[in-house]
Amino acid sequence: MTQRVLVRLTEDERELLLTQVELPPRLHSMVASAQEGVRGWGFTLSEEDATDIRDRCGDTLAAIGFDEHSSPTKAGLLLESMIDKFFVP
Repeated sequence: MTQRVLVRLTEDERELLLTQVELPPRLHSMVASAQEGVRGWGFTLSEEDATDIRDRCGDTLAAIGFDEHSSPTKAGLLLESMIDKFFVP
């Protein structure tokens, strides 16, 4: 049985994930249907899905996460945060 992972996102992270990260329809729907709570937007997903989203955030970070001086942009900082949140040890 695969382990389930609880992830909580800020509004900015959720918006970036839905608009800038290329997610397959099933994962996009999962993120879009996250429940808003006191501690952010929360949802549970499998380890495999968490790893998939983490990898996609990494790809997006490489594409849009840094400015011309290789400093992280606002999107880059949000993507780095999400990469940490979707990490499954």
